Amino acid sequence: MRAANVVHLIVMLLVGVAVVTRWQAIRRDSGDPAKRAVFLGLLLLEVAFALGLPPIYRGVFRVLGEVPALPQLLQHAALIGACHYATTFARESVEPGTPRPRWHRWVLPGALVSLVGLYLLGPLRRGELSQGWQGSDDPLVIGYVMTWLACCTWAVGDVLMLAWRNRMIRPAPMRLGLRLVGIGCLLGMAHTAHKVLYLALGLLHITVPWDESGPDGLQIFLLAPSFTCIAAGMLITAQSSRIARRRQRRRLIASLAPLADVARAVMSGTASRSRDTPHSQVIVIRDALVGPLRSYLDDVVYRRAHAAALEAGHDAEEAAVRAEAACVDAAVRECGTALTGRRAVPPMTYAADLDSDALWLARVSAALVELRSRADGHVVVDRR
Repeated sequence: MRAANVVHLIVMLLVGVAVVTRWQAIRRDSGDPAKRAVFLGLLLLEVAFALGLPPIYRGVFRVLGEVPALPQLLQHAALIGACHYATTFARESVEPGTPRPRWHRWVLPGALVSLVGLYLLGPLRRGELSQGWQGSDDPLVIGYVMTWLACCTWAVGDVLMLAWRNRMIRPAPMRLGLRLVGIGCLLGMAHTAHKVLYLALGLLHITVPWDESGPDGLQIFLLAPSFTCIAAGMLITAQSSRIARRRQRRRLIASLAPLADVARAVMSGTASRSRDTPHSQVIVIRDALVGPLRSYLDDVVYRRAHAAALEAGHDAEEAAVRAEAACVDAAVRECGTALTGRRAVPPMTYAADLDSDALWLARVSAALVELRSRADGHVVVDRR
């Protein structure tokens, strides 16, 4: 088996796996335009690559009634569609909701109509199985080739400019995905330049020692890395939000851990840390604050810590965070001792939902760690 065929099959396999994973994603959320675009783009790319294999091409040729070069028309139409959906996906992922010029919606239909018209006048008229690997000097065939090349190049250039404008975008996975897409676009433009040069040399009757396409052609060695980078970049970009959420969740669990450990120390029968989630940590902390620690939370400690934080230059919100941390620390240290008199309950913050509560308590947890570190483990509560 030739190297070009091996590369072709490897890329087909990779894109096929990507199509299956995206199909599962789109079934969960079919209303997301970015997910729909990446699925359709990868599916059309897989169709284009499949039709590039001679056995599949000949089989489709026979099924379609042996109409000259018809499978190649389908292949080129699939490539145009894949490029169109790549552009749609990039815009929906990076600049969602940005209005596009009205004429953009006519680009894909116009390109396909032009392609079919030139196919009827060029490749179909010539009656060949497919376009030759050595190019053609027929002006209408050249016009057909230049049409699909121009459409793909326009779309690839649009994505490349979008990737360049947003090259410093966050989060990092999305930035990596866009850069891979940009590399794939550059390789795609290199393929276009090579194909145009090859056609020009053919018109000048200059023979070069290599085929442009076919089993020994250079085309696959430009297109394979190009489409691999674009497909990988689209997948990484599509997953970037999930990756960012997973990282944020891990950071939140780590931030809540000190306060959750303090809460577990005063609670009996609480679960271990092995399967901590932000929500479970919030529940443990709140259970401790409204349970064993409630009677020991002191408004005097809160007000003094709040005033000290304001004097130190912190804003009101950060002062509240530090005051709550001081209250919790004092309550934990006194928990289990005999209370002297009734205490006013401090104005502890309770968010409207678990997610917001987790973010707030993570800040309290960080302030608690800082407080204990600064005090070197010894806190003196002045209750005069």
